[in-house]
Amino acid sequence: MSLKIGLLGIELSRRHREKADPVLALRSLIGVLVNTSSRHDIFIVCDEFIVCDEFIVCDEFIVCDEFIVCDEFSGIAGVEGGAGVLRTELQHHFQSLGIVFAGSEPSVMRTLFSEQAQPFFAQADLVEVGPLADKAVFRIIEDGFDRTNRSAGGVTSRIVDFAKGHPQRAMQLSDAVWRLVEPGGTADSQTWGQALAEVRANVDTGSERVFGLLPTGHRKTLRAVASAESIYGRQAQLLNLSPGTARGASEALVGNGLLRHQDGRLVVVDPLLADWLRRRFPL
Repeated sequence: MSLKIGLLGIELSRRHREKADPVLALRSLIGVLVNTSSRHDIFIVCDEFIVCDEFIVCDEFIVCDEFIVCDEFSGIAGVEGGAGVLRTELQHHFQSLGIVFAGSEPSVMRTLFSEQAQPFFAQADLVEVGPLADKAVFRIIEDGFDRTNRSAGGVTSRIVDFAKGHPQRAMQLSDAVWRLVEPGGTADSQTWGQALAEVRANVDTGSERVFGLLPTGHRKTLRAVASAESIYGRQAQLLNLSPGTARGASEALVGNGLLRHQDGRLVVVDPLLADWLRRRFPL
């Protein structure tokens, strides 16, 4: 606050808050994780590395048996020096700790562990995790409803068919149906319709945001795959999508986890994104 009267003036101010060293803070946090896991039988999950005021933030910690699991680890690529600090702090504990790095951007994950310039070069085995098997999803849904005195009825098959093995979407759809079924009740077609409408309402804005941030060629490629599961042919012609653009865009979309190869064809990884694309851009 300042006040000036003629040639005289006075200014009152408080000291700027001293900013902590982000590298030291990160090392301290990693030390807490490692020391805690060495003293107790625990399982630590660090979910989603993000940049916040120059700090790396892990937004979830789950307890269970001498493993550290870093989910969405690909996000650390956007934190300058973050991977190097993490490797330095963890490299001396690999014999006593199991360390798992997971991420939904395959190309970034390959870069982090396959390029010599990266701190984690050749420090882990690369394992590609595909969608869940339909039988497994079916059993999980049925067991979950049974344990809570409910029945999914024929809706289980609809969830399995819609989710296409996507773990998060299968859980989201199942939960939406479950919340509409009273104890002792059974889900039916009306239940499924209402649950699907609610889930769509919750995710459509996010789908549109993801789609809107993509280059034009990527958008056209996603639309072609969602509607015809092909980046060539009639649909591509209708979208004015050239073969060269389609090839480059599809490789990029596979790399960032929006598309994947399945049985010799391309499919949209997120079934709700594919559903939004078909509804937003009908043939």
